[in-house]
Amino acid sequence: MAYPYDREAISAALRARGLDAPLRYFAQIGSTNDEAKRLLAEGAPAWTVVVADEQTAGRGRMGRRWRAPPGAAVLMSVVLRPQIAPGRLSRLTMLGAVAALRALRRWFEPEAVSLKWPNDVRLRRRKVAGVLPEAIFTGDVCAGAVLGIGLNVNGDFSADAELAHSAISMATARGAPFDRAEVLAELLAQLRAAYPTLDGDGGRDPLYEAWRGALAMLGRRVTVAAPEGALAGVAEDVDDEGALWLRKDDGARVRLLAGDVSLAVEDEA
Repeated sequence: MAYPYDREAISAALRARGLDAPLRYFAQIGSTNDEAKRLLAEGAPAWTVVVADEQTAGRGRMGRRWRAPPGAAVLMSVVLRPQIAPGRLSRLTMLGAVAALRALRRWFEPEAVSLKWPNDVRLRRRKVAGVLPEAIFTGDVCAGAVLGIGLNVNGDFSADAELAHSAISMATARGAPFDRAEVLAELLAQLRAAYPTLDGDGGRDPLYEAWRGALAMLGRRVTVAAPEGALAGVAEDVDDEGALWLRKDDGARVRLLAGDVSLAVEDEA
């Protein structure tokens, strides 16, 4: 079944959820994050949403390309105006990851959905979504941010030698296609619901707790491709600024702000 996915269909899905958001829709675009940053610089209000059916120059962390052919994914970037310090940008990653996690759990059993540090959302142990925040700072003051989320909804990676064993779509997991407009509305609703927890409340930190609680690799042996080189050890913990604490094989404990984590083979079986 082919579900419509255009400005009219997306607007209707948002209205049905009571979501009043300025919407910019593109059949094709280079990068929704780039367009959202342009709108941010022009003074667009918070919660302006940029959506595309196809991205030709999308990117993930560390400059990687995000493949997004037409008809396959929810590609969304949201303009935000958070009061956030430069060293806490990873809180936006937590926000997007937790929103995607909760959205997916509407259709899949909770144990089937997990997170992998720092920004991957996994469905049945394969990547289904990624999160990319970008912010503009004037000194220590955040002038605004965009939060990009790419969610594999109806794609098929079975013929892709590079991604067949590491990526999955919602449709592959369910065995039937999804209405992407409905998925987008659920994702945005979860994002707005979680947004008040962005800064924590002093004592309890529900956003951090939700993010940490869904990380699949804590307590497990991992390898990390970090900027300083490849590291191996046990992923002991993460802190509320998004850093990973790794206990290396030599006993040293290191704090990592970026890197790619791979779980040990026996944990992925």
